[in-house]
Amino acid sequence: MQFQFDITTAPQARPVPVRPGAEGIQDLLRQLIDLQRDSFAQIVELQREQLNHARAIHHENLQRWKNVMLRWGKEFPDLAAKAKQVYPMLEKTYLGLLEHMVQDLIDQGEEGFASEFALQDFIDRHGMRVGQLGHLLSIVGPLSEAAPQPEQPPGTT
Repeated sequence: MQFQFDITTAPQARPVPVRPGAEGIQDLLRQLIDLQRDSFAQIVELQREQLNHARAIHHENLQRWKNVMLRWGKEFPDLAAKAKQVYPMLEKTYLGLLEHMVQDLIDQGEEGFASEFALQDFIDRHGMRVGQLGHLLSIVGPLSEAAPQPEQPPGTT
């Protein structure tokens, strides 16, 4: 994994002499639009780089699980397929826990975290289960994606 940081300063805009009247205002507005266009282009480029980085990390993690399944496939031949089968059940259970947690917060109202005791009680009731099930999803999900895809007849998608 490689990281590259570019720490350069953006060129500072020089003050531009403003011509009096409507032409001067129009020039300033054109300059402002150009600056905004450049800023938006930089933002889009940064987001594109972040998206590509996230895709690369996802691909790397998926490949890691595929390698694990190749190494241990003979000892655990159906594990990835079974993970693919149970993943929707885990998702549904997780969403149920989240719904229960959110409803509990709605029922408590603004007093739900009014004291340390109330906060600790909330964390005790929901934190461990939601956190652990979320962790299990983060493991079973990539494992289920690493399952070999069923062969499709030619010409179908």
